[in-house]
Amino acid sequence: MNKAWQNASFGGSHHLRLTPGELAQLADQLNAVLQPWRELSRSRVEANDAPPDTRPVFTFYHAFPEEPCRALHVRPA
Repeated sequence: MNKAWQNASFGGSHHLRLTPGELAQLADQLNAVLQPWRELSRSRVEANDAPPDTRPVFTFYHAFPEEPCRALHVRPA
């Protein structure tokens, strides 16, 4: 991977405390942020007219509630 792609790549993870409604709102907001980029990508593919330095870019995100670790709540015998 060349330096420009290395500098542009990113990742992250966060533990949040949210209600179900807030999690749904977060999903809506993330999808809204990505929508223009999906449309741009789709139009480039359909027109077969992408700039020469474009590459497929994989995006991945998921969010779900975690259950507390049972081992932390077990009392020694």
